[in-house]
Amino acid sequence: MTRKCLKVSSDRELVEQITETPYLQYFIGLPGYQEEPPFDVSTLTLFRKRLTHEIIMEANEYILDHDDENTPPTSGAGDAESSGNNPDKPENQGTLIVDATCAPVNIRYPQDVSLLNESREKLEVNKPELL
Repeated sequence: MTRKCLKVSSDRELVEQITETPYLQYFIGLPGYQEEPPFDVSTLTLFRKRLTHEIIMEANEYILDHDDENTPPTSGAGDAESSGNNPDKPENQGTLIVDATCAPVNIRYPQDVSLLNESREKLEVNKPELL
C-alpha cells in the first residue's frame, strides 16, 4: 500500500526513499533523522508475507473509524510538555532544514549581471586576442 502511495516500483526503491526523506522516517516512527537505511529490503518481503487480507482490511477499518476530533495528540509540542523531562530522549542538537526552498544557497542566475562580468574578466585575462 505504501509503495502505491509513493509510486515506487520495488522494495529497494522504497527503502531508498525512506532513507532520503525525513518525513517518511518520522512516519514510520523513527526518533530522528538517520542517514543509514532503517531496515533491510528483505524485511519488507517478510513483513508482507505475515499480513493476511483480513488483517489489512481490519487496519483499514480502524483507520477509517478513528475519530480525530476527540483524540488528544500523541506527538508534537504538546506531548513534549506533558511528558516532562525524559532522560531517554536526546536533547535537541540543532536545526534541520527540510524544505529545499528554505535552504541557504549561493546561486547566481543567468540574468545576474555579475556572472556576465566575471566571465568577461576571465576572457580578458585568458584570451586577450579575442577582444
